[in-house]
Amino acid sequence: MDYSITHDAHEDIDQLVVRSRPGAWFETEGHIIDKAGVERGARSQDGAALHANWLQKRLFEIAQWCLDNNEPCRLLVYKPRQKGCSTGTMALAYWWCRRQRSNCLLMGGQYSQVENLWGIFNHYASRDSFDWGNTIEKLNTDSAAFSNGSKWQWETARDPEAGRSGAYQVAVLTEVARWAEQGVANASKVLNGVQNCVPKLPGTLVIMETTVKGGFGEFFFKWCGDKDKNVPGAVSFEDFKRGKRGNGWIKVFAPWFVFEDSRMACRNEQEATDIMAGIGAISDEEKSAEQEMIRRFRLGPEQIKYWRDVLINECQRDPDNRDREYPPTPEAGFKSTLPGRFNRIGLRKLREMAERERDAMRRVILENPSGDQKSYVPRIVSEDSEASYYVWETPKVGYRYLMAVDLAAGEEVTEGGERDCQTVLVIRQGFMSAQRGGWMPPKVVATIKPNCRVDQLVLADMAWRLARYYGGCLIVPEVNYDKGFIRALRDRGAHLYERERAATDKEDQKPTKKFGFLTRGTDGEGMRGWCIERLAAAIREWDVQGSGIDCPAEFILAELEYFIRTESGREEAAPGKHDDWVLALCIGLATLDGATLYRAEVTRSAEPAYREKQRQRELAAKRGQRGMR
Repeated sequence: MDYSITHDAHEDIDQLVVRSRPGAWFETEGHIIDKAGVERGARSQDGAALHANWLQKRLFEIAQWCLDNNEPCRLLVYKPRQKGCSTGTMALAYWWCRRQRSNCLLMGGQYSQVENLWGIFNHYASRDSFDWGNTIEKLNTDSAAFSNGSKWQWETARDPEAGRSGAYQVAVLTEVARWAEQGVANASKVLNGVQNCVPKLPGTLVIMETTVKGGFGEFFFKWCGDKDKNVPGAVSFEDFKRGKRGNGWIKVFAPWFVFEDSRMACRNEQEATDIMAGIGAISDEEKSAEQEMIRRFRLGPEQIKYWRDVLINECQRDPDNRDREYPPTPEAGFKSTLPGRFNRIGLRKLREMAERERDAMRRVILENPSGDQKSYVPRIVSEDSEASYYVWETPKVGYRYLMAVDLAAGEEVTEGGERDCQTVLVIRQGFMSAQRGGWMPPKVVATIKPNCRVDQLVLADMAWRLARYYGGCLIVPEVNYDKGFIRALRDRGAHLYERERAATDKEDQKPTKKFGFLTRGTDGEGMRGWCIERLAAAIREWDVQGSGIDCPAEFILAELEYFIRTESGREEAAPGKHDDWVLALCIGLATLDGATLYRAEVTRSAEPAYREKQRQRELAAKRGQRGMR
């Protein structure tokens, strides 16, 4: 029996494949003008067909799955630079409108952005020889129409009524994270208005593609959601296929190392071996970052060599600039573009020091074997679930310590979710060390375990134990959300911070009887800003004698890295992040002059002999009384 396929059958199969697979059309019919200004495609001068890269294949795969499974296709594309993202998105949108009738919109924040993408679309349309069964009726500089009823128009988002003229089945929105900075008034409102013009029905396509601009804005919110408000974010394609829907959007991210042109050949085996060992990295931090990527993503020496070359020759040795342009993960990219409040060099140095101190951290619970509720001894445990505290440095005689406490808002102290947490940390005052021959900056030496959401009376007991362990040190609680915490500590006789009277007050020498540190209200906002400035100076002056800060708690550093100054000038955590530990650290550093001297405890053997004899007599008398019973 002859199983050979006829020429006509071959053509029918080719027709079916191209109509049903966007990647097949792109690689057989697509034509582009590349970065060098040379046309590429099957009918270009050299006749070389296009080959979709990793990101383009990902876009085509997701779109095809959505069509096959009757799902609306909503793509949230974190766009790498110069990796063919717009080439892929416009190929997908063009293929979509030729295979089925669609009313289509292309929109960007600036004319130049839209003009560039429309040029890609125009080239696809004018060079396409595939028999779609429909023809081009119009192909202008700002619109297009096809005989199957598909129509295209493009606009800039600066028009407040942009995109609101009708219903669309396809929308491509480019550089959405940068619309606000490009003069688009109410960028989020415009973006959501356009999005709502595309019904959430099978056969519809919406693509938001952008290079990122900080961990905020509409694109960031759609990507991450808002856990505090219980608003879901986008999900990965793998999760979407498993039935998770999030907010209906699918994340599309391509790390720099998945592209074939993100490699540089090594001169010889020795160079490759040296690169994999971290030799040649410009800093210890870079070496650590390289080793982490090698472990996590199984990268080779050619990729690390490329990574180094980009840093030196394209990004002026600025790792933040490199991470912004060539992010290994979405989180790294978002973080590198944040308008961070604190000096990034100082934060990197703190991160380096913290990594060196990981082995010094001890998970601890504090026990009171004597039962006097004053003398607490640590017991080291191995698991986080057993621990109540993290300790990096045990108390030492002659050092000064202070405890800072940031209380969570009462309505946010709930189980589950990433709500605000209770935070307690102990700071050791800085000093000149004759033994080490230099300045020892203030240091975070202990904290309660992160993600603590206990009630305030329970927290008061935890803080009391830790303060007693550090010699009954001064406790400085933020007072804004106090609901019995301060009273519980006063009842135990804790050494609490008391607010001072203004110097202009005629009774400025008298105590106020007002305990706790205020960071809200007219006076509190001023204190809050001053405290943040003190911490900013300490981070910026990490290598200055008499200044600086040492923070081995990496969960605190993570909050510092996401603490930003917003467009309104407000200093706070980036959207979706928290600043509990940041504010506790600010309070502790601002009040560190009141740190308490740690003294050696007086033991019984050091007491006068007559007191020891008196104790022995009392014990003997008690034993005698029990014997008489």
